[in-house]
Amino acid sequence: MEVKVILNEDKNLVTQVKEKIAKNKGHCCCAIIFTDDNKCPCKDFREKIKNKKSGFCDCGLYQIVKTSN
Repeated sequence: MEVKVILNEDKNLVTQVKEKIAKNKGHCCCAIIFTDDNKCPCKDFREKIKNKKSGFCDCGLYQIVKTSN
């Protein structure tokens, strides 16, 4: 089973989150402390991808979906 990352279908949310990430110089809008671990996409989300777990990132910008490829 493979996974792919897609943007949230809520275009309004995507716009708001991307604006906040830009203001945070590339860090997740949920981040309190700016480290490499919370550069978007954050470490937690990168780990989900690596482990092929479906779901959303913390801020809801990205979603991991399983594919049948």
